[in-house]
Amino acid sequence: MLLFLVAFVIGGTGALLAEDYEGLGEEFNDVKDVLKKMKGPIPDPFQNIYPSWTPTPVDIRDSGPPLILSDLEPGVARSAAKVTGPLGEVEGYSGFVTVEPKYNSSLYFWYFPSKKGAENSPLILWLQGGPGASSLFGMFTEIGPYEVVGEKLQKRKISWHEDYSLLFIDSPVGTGFSFTDDEDGYRTNQKDVAKDLHTALQQFFRIFQELRSRPFFITGESYAGKHIPSLALEIHLRNQEMKNEINLKGFAIGNPFINPPENLQFSQFCYPLGLCDTPTRRTMLRMEKATEYLLKQENFVQAHGLMSMNLHLLMTNSNFTNIYNILHPHENTLSADFVEYVQSAEARTSLHVGDAEYSGILPVYRRLIPDFMKSGLEFLNPLLGQYPILLYSGHMDIIVWYGFTRQVVESLSGPCPHRSWMVDGKFAGYRHKCGHLEFALVHAAGHMVPTDRPEAAKDLIDDFISRALNQ
Repeated sequence: MLLFLVAFVIGGTGALLAEDYEGLGEEFNDVKDVLKKMKGPIPDPFQNIYPSWTPTPVDIRDSGPPLILSDLEPGVARSAAKVTGPLGEVEGYSGFVTVEPKYNSSLYFWYFPSKKGAENSPLILWLQGGPGASSLFGMFTEIGPYEVVGEKLQKRKISWHEDYSLLFIDSPVGTGFSFTDDEDGYRTNQKDVAKDLHTALQQFFRIFQELRSRPFFITGESYAGKHIPSLALEIHLRNQEMKNEINLKGFAIGNPFINPPENLQFSQFCYPLGLCDTPTRRTMLRMEKATEYLLKQENFVQAHGLMSMNLHLLMTNSNFTNIYNILHPHENTLSADFVEYVQSAEARTSLHVGDAEYSGILPVYRRLIPDFMKSGLEFLNPLLGQYPILLYSGHMDIIVWYGFTRQVVESLSGPCPHRSWMVDGKFAGYRHKCGHLEFALVHAAGHMVPTDRPEAAKDLIDDFISRALNQ
């Protein structure tokens, strides 16, 4: 949920300017000329693409403090975390666990036992992308038991909760309802993000002890293409050191942003589809070459700025404002109806979030920009052959289009054939078995596959988990 691309420079110096790229050298004079023509900061065209909001002011006298469960006895914590009111119609538990006491850094979670019974079902953790997007986007708009349409709370027709227990965590610290009391509590690299999540999971399983032995799967999308493998590797390594093992059985990632060097070639996407003309394509190709150069020099912040500029060129030339689904060029397909709902006094009481601010993407996103363009393959590669892994892409996505994901998969496995895939007698896309990876293309879906094609997404995850449990 992506890659809410904003060309920030950490340290308060503002957006990147053309003069920040003088070090590119003479071979990229044409790129520098394009940047100079901007006559100001390099565009950050995606600030308004991802739903944003001003957090609703909260009076602690009305809402009380957030419910911190870390120091409570398991039975007391479980009872205190029970969700009440309209949001409690489906059994759920919600609260905070502290992952860094020094800074009072706490991660927020919302857990739903499976409709079939938690004791009989696998547990799925859902992580959103961004970085910095609340996992409640996934809960309310993709796979959870509820959705909010307008101002009305209602049950989702197709929810993964039917067959699996679901756990949603706002991560990294500072995302959604998760919070920290200190600037140093924010994370600036992927390894620390993974450590916090592992700490949170250990506390979660302390409270819900019956779940520790259940098969555990990690899922999510977009920038979670880094969050998920880094957490899986942290679990894998820590399981070898400690008694309190987490029963990881596999992970699945939709439209995964894993390896930025293979996520640059937007010119290859836009030109065959007629979304950019020949002169723009040539400029984009040069931008991509310059970005590759900067990545090799480990100038990650500058590389991020050029990637943002390249997408600005694509959007300007195509007149597209929605980069999540090519079928909806100007429609914001990310519903944020739930955002106001969860900040209401009634919802705050039900979810035990107290006066915790519900943050948009920027506080976390801007602190992770120096890490944004670094590859996540260092986390994925050690897990190949250790666990079942599924990567899938929506056919209509722009921001992490199918070609990027296939390039990552085949760089690890070599070329692999596909086969047609049907759901309820209708064409759903293509499935691939590529070495230690599984890969799927979901027909007519954009960046948020479960939102656009809920039946196909459910079929995909059902099949993946079923086979993983039978290995």
